Amino acid sequence: MMESIRDAFGKALVEAGREHSNVVAVSCDLKGATRLQPFFDAFPERSFEVGIAEANGIGISAGLALSGFRPFISSFAAFIAGRNVEIRTSIAYNRAPVVVVGTHGGLIGPDGTTQAGLQDIAVMRSIPGFTVLQPATPIETRAIVDHVAKARDMVYLRIARNTVPELFDERYRFEPGRGIIVRDGGQVTIISSGPPLHAALACAEALAGSIDVMVVNMPSLKPIDEEMILHCARRTRAIVTVEDHSILGGLGSGVAEVVAGAGVGVPVVRHGIADVFIESAKPAELERAYKLDAEGVALVVRRTWAWLMADAKSKGSPDRQKYSPLYLDRRAAR
Repeated sequence: MMESIRDAFGKALVEAGREHSNVVAVSCDLKGATRLQPFFDAFPERSFEVGIAEANGIGISAGLALSGFRPFISSFAAFIAGRNVEIRTSIAYNRAPVVVVGTHGGLIGPDGTTQAGLQDIAVMRSIPGFTVLQPATPIETRAIVDHVAKARDMVYLRIARNTVPELFDERYRFEPGRGIIVRDGGQVTIISSGPPLHAALACAEALAGSIDVMVVNMPSLKPIDEEMILHCARRTRAIVTVEDHSILGGLGSGVAEVVAGAGVGVPVVRHGIADVFIESAKPAELERAYKLDAEGVALVVRRTWAWLMADAKSKGSPDRQKYSPLYLDRRAAR
């Protein structure tokens, strides 16, 4: 069954509202697009529309949180993360337990560059005390919303617009700071989060027989699963991170920080959006253009494996630079 992640979020928030009377919603003039409308319809007395005023909404949400409520404030990721000064000062500094929901993260389609959240994870990872989460499927979305509705921490929840297939069943349980091996393998690891996880899995299946690829789902970007990352670093010969976000400060950076900090000698190739603004096109067209479809991810994995083989043959091989992790990072979005 196919369902958009934002639709799953909207339904899950209504369920959370039924279970928890302190859950409230704050909209910034986008309750239709961000799927807050069902919550507004079900609980009008717990719904607040502030208009095109994310900064004001953040202040209101902080006040609600400090008064005992569990507010979910939602806007496009590009807009809400852009209010990082207000989030830092009104929410984080005061330890106000707000759930900041950034929708339309990644390659959202014809809405264009200004609407696409491609730097939001980097911004929100840097704010002290914030948990950063991103679901990859509808069931995972519902599990994460259920978890954060009960909690009292500060959360950035990145919600994609993408319609995706389901990978899990109703037994799935979300745990912050934990990754999940969704496909085992012994040569190269792909770590992904959100919608690109599906391209990573398709890539691994396409390469079966030539390269044995492990695929890890990382819904918790902060805290990140250091134990899982180091397991992959020791089990396989390279890690490729796949994300619909800038390779600067996102999932790839988080994984590289763990590997470097542990002193594990395994290359980490960050595959995502390079230091550029994206074009405007249909999501599938953008995925092809930036090599974030299954074929593009497979190309990066094959290049990584070729570099490893060249490195094993000769440290002085002239081909080593062609397949090096830094070279691959620079070419990621070409």
